[in-house]
Amino acid sequence: ENAVIKIKYKSGDVAISKNGVDIYTNTAVFAFTVPINSFRLSSSTGGSDFFGKIKNLTIHKDITSY
Repeated sequence: ENAVIKIKYKSGDVAISKNGVDIYTNTAVFAFTVPINSFRLSSSTGGSDFFGKIKNLTIHKDITSY
């Protein structure tokens, strides 16, 4: 079964949805000190890397499609 996972983030408005249902939200305020120019499916804390199948991955600059 395929799942649709969407992630949106901006300072004070972070959310993750699975199949159209929000499964995580956060209102933490943050700022990026460097531009985001890459996306990686791995753990930065020494945990396990992602092992699975991705059918489609898209990155949007706005949240109108969230």
